[in-house]
Amino acid sequence: MTTQLVTSSIYYNMDAAGICTNTSISGTTNDRPNMQLSTDYQMAALDAGVTAIVSPSTGCQLDSNEQVSINVKNFGSDPISNFIVGYEYQGTPVNEIYSGTILSGNTVSYTFSTTANLSVPGNYSINAWAILFGDSISQNDSAEIQVSHDTALTAFPVLYDISSEAVCFQTCGSPCPLTAFWKNTGNDDIDWTVDAGGTPTPNTGPEVDHTNGNNTGKYLYLASSGCPNKEAILLSPCIDMSGLSNPYFEF
Repeated sequence: MTTQLVTSSIYYNMDAAGICTNTSISGTTNDRPNMQLSTDYQMAALDAGVTAIVSPSTGCQLDSNEQVSINVKNFGSDPISNFIVGYEYQGTPVNEIYSGTILSGNTVSYTFSTTANLSVPGNYSINAWAILFGDSISQNDSAEIQVSHDTALTAFPVLYDISSEAVCFQTCGSPCPLTAFWKNTGNDDIDWTVDAGGTPTPNTGPEVDHTNGNNTGKYLYLASSGCPNKEAILLSPCIDMSGLSNPYFEF
C-alpha cells in the first residue's frame, strides 16, 4: 500500500477588463497575464467511490425488473479489486462484490445482477455505494438519484402554469425541485431554475414573464454565467396521445 504526492493546479486567464477591481485594459489580448494556484496533497492509497447512478431513469414504463447500473471510480493511488458495491431503494439494500480490478484514476461501469421493482407508479430514491476495506475517505463513497414511475396523462388539454412553482436559488448547481408538471432529472449537471423579476445577470433573460407581463410572473431559465458546459434536462410527464387526432405542443 502506497501514498502518492499530487500537485493540483488551477489556471486563470485574463481576457478582458474587470478581472480585478484595480485592473484596467481595453479589448482582448493574446498576451494576457496568467495566474496559477497550486497545492500539494497526499492521494490516499485506497479510495473508491460511486460517481453516478446511470440507470434506472424516470419514465412511464418502468417494471419489476429494472436494471441498476452505476459508475465506480478508483480515487486512490493503488489498484483496487474484490470490494462491495451496493444500492438501496424503499429500505431494501442490495450488496454485491465487484471482482474486477480498477487502476488508479479509472472509472468502470457496474450493473447489479439483482434488479429493482419499480412497477408501482410513484417516486423512488435510489442510493448506491462502494465499500472498500482501508478506505478512510467517505465523502465520495456514495451517490443518490430520484426516479419517478409516472402515470401517462390521457385527459386533454394539458396546461402547465409555472406560477405554481417556487422560485429557486440562482447559483450554478443549486437544486430546483419542480412539482407541478415538468421535472428536473437527476441524470444531468444542473437544474432548470424558476425565477421572477429578471435574471441576476443583466441583459441575459426576461424582465417579465410571458403570460402576465409583469415582474411577479415566473418563468424557467438556465444561468450560464459562471456555469459553462453544463447539461440540464427538463422532463415532462408521460403523455398518451394515441386517442388524439393531430395532437400538438404549444409553448
